[in-house]
Amino acid sequence: MEKALEKYRKRVWIIKLAEGTLAAIFGLIISYLIVFGLDRVIDTPNVLRALILLIGMVGMVVFLPLKYYRWVWRNRTLDGVARLLKHKFPRFGDHVLGIVELASNRSDQSSSPALVAAAMRQVDEEVAKHNLSHAVPKPRHRRWALAVGLPLILVIIGVMIIPATTRNSLARWLMPWRNVERYTFAQLDGNPDLRVVAYAEPFDVKAQLKDESRWKPESGQAQYAKQKPIVAERDGASYKFELPPQTEDGKIKLRVGDARRSIPVEPKLRPALKELVATVQLPEYLQREEPQVADVRGGTVNLVKGSTATLEATTTRELSEATLNNRPQKVDGATVITEPISVAATTEMQLTWRDRFGLTAKAPQVLQFDLEDDATPTVAIKNLKNNQVVVSSEVLSFEIQAGDDFGVKQVGLEWEGIPNPVQNPEPASGEKTVSSGSPTSEELNVTATFSTGRENVKPQSLRLRAYVEDYFPERGRIYSPQIVLHVLSPAEHFKWLIGQMRLWAGAAKDVHDKELQLHQSNKELSSLPPEALDDPAQRKKLQNQAAEEKANAAKLDSLIDSGEALIQEAAKNSEFDGEQIESWGDMLEKLEEIAGQKMPSVANLLAQASDAQGQVSQSGEPTDPNQQQSQSPNGESQPSDGKPSEQTDSNQQQSQMQSGQSQSSNSKSGESKDDIEKYGPDNLISEESSETAKEEEDSDDSEKENDSVNVDRSKPPQGDAGQQEDQFTNPYPGIGDIESGFNLLDDPQAGPG
Repeated sequence: MEKALEKYRKRVWIIKLAEGTLAAIFGLIISYLIVFGLDRVIDTPNVLRALILLIGMVGMVVFLPLKYYRWVWRNRTLDGVARLLKHKFPRFGDHVLGIVELASNRSDQSSSPALVAAAMRQVDEEVAKHNLSHAVPKPRHRRWALAVGLPLILVIIGVMIIPATTRNSLARWLMPWRNVERYTFAQLDGNPDLRVVAYAEPFDVKAQLKDESRWKPESGQAQYAKQKPIVAERDGASYKFELPPQTEDGKIKLRVGDARRSIPVEPKLRPALKELVATVQLPEYLQREEPQVADVRGGTVNLVKGSTATLEATTTRELSEATLNNRPQKVDGATVITEPISVAATTEMQLTWRDRFGLTAKAPQVLQFDLEDDATPTVAIKNLKNNQVVVSSEVLSFEIQAGDDFGVKQVGLEWEGIPNPVQNPEPASGEKTVSSGSPTSEELNVTATFSTGRENVKPQSLRLRAYVEDYFPERGRIYSPQIVLHVLSPAEHFKWLIGQMRLWAGAAKDVHDKELQLHQSNKELSSLPPEALDDPAQRKKLQNQAAEEKANAAKLDSLIDSGEALIQEAAKNSEFDGEQIESWGDMLEKLEEIAGQKMPSVANLLAQASDAQGQVSQSGEPTDPNQQQSQSPNGESQPSDGKPSEQTDSNQQQSQMQSGQSQSSNSKSGESKDDIEKYGPDNLISEESSETAKEEEDSDDSEKENDSVNVDRSKPPQGDAGQQEDQFTNPYPGIGDIESGFNLLDDPQAGPG
């Protein structure tokens, strides 16, 4: 009996453990098939795969241990096996359980050994009559075997037909924590990494099929966030999806056949250029230790020949690479530092960069390198008149303005006498340095002085010019336009100035005579009746008269300016005494009074009168201006029709003209011509000055041919109304035509011969 029970127990263990094992296997296979099926539709997330695996392992982790505990651990003794028999054979099971209990308690003195032995023999006979193999409680191992067999067959078929897919699903099922790429029949190349695109700009996404892809669909689909999907046709083995501009982060969902891919997208602004600086190392001959630094965001880099430039570009974002004309350049964070650039001619280059997100500038930065020569320096003399007369004791003060793009080395003066075989057979010459510059002195404005007495130059006509030198090797000096100076001794200067005063007095007499003529014409015009102004000829005459008055007044102003210049020139010469200069000053004051008060007012009144029109009444009689006006309530005179009549304007203008003429000439009141004659030629030069000039002329009469100042009077003052300038606009009449009487005519712009 004991052997039969042990055999029965073993069978129960096997069947029940088989049930638990098959149930665990069934759960695992089903969970695998679920992952396999989901992977064919979607890219199963890691969390879902892990959850499916845990559910599939419930049979192995929970159900199998429970089976073992219930059917193995609890039934490891014979009494437990006897209890199992009660499920199939209740009565027989009770007998067996009783015998097992009696056998296990043989030490009990109350039981008879003979009876126990007889009972055991009886049970053995009953055990022999029963087939205990059929007494296993509720065996389900065949059902579990069938349940496991069907999905297992599917797995085996998958391994045989699509081994790669099966292996991929197995790996994804067993290791859900790993990012094992899902196997698809349409296999996409590349990785679904973060994609950074240009902010608010269209962009495209390219999906590429692998060479081993078993399925190549004719079209694919891409959808950004919840926007409308974009469909693209297959081009070879790729699909190009053109997406609209985006401003917010999102994901692109790609669908190509059974392949699915989600690509995160982040729109960002392109890396823009913040600074672009060129550091230019100049040639050695310029002696500049510090390089030039220039902002070249405008796209032009100016290089002097022999220079090298290094570009430093700073962008708005950290960069990964940069190129200059497709040559890699050094990148340091958001800064690009190029290699030294040296060009032999004007060259155009392109600077490009890419940031750490893969974005580039919208367009390359185009740079034009312009090669330039070291420019010639410039120099000019300021505040010094050309072709002027200078007394030998005078010290001239003026400015020299020099400039060079890469530094002025020095500036100076050169002078040379104008040669003449008779008057100046041995012309003087010389030079002096005025100021030294430096490699960084791009502009040099210095005050210079020149004195023939200090430089030991005898009186003669000179060409004076400034020179400048820069650092360019073997360039030499660059000169300014020359200034012609006529240097006279004090005696010669005195004689020349007296001659100029005579010319000035002659011009004043011409102005005086012209004013007398105009005064007489003013008398005649003032005697005309008002209705005569209606005559166009009379109005034309008034206009001409006004123009001549203005022209004569302008000549008088020119005379005053010339006279002031002559007085200033006389003050430089010690040969003139103070009384002479003071008398000339008094004469100029009188002329200024006449010019400022009388002549302009007369000209204005004549012009007003010429514009007025006389009116004649319809009956042919002259109309009294007072009859055409009405009195306003406040007593003011007003035109009857609200507008001033032409006759009224004419009479008023004529009245003003007559009043002005009366102020100018005082002829209608019977006064003399003193107010006009007081600026005539007889009163311009004092008797003392005239006698001094005459004595000087008589004493030097024998030397007049060689030493006197020749004056060209071939262009006398003109009385045309439209002429605003004459020879007296030059403060020194005659000097523009000759050179102090010593030398021949000379072109002031020509260089030394």
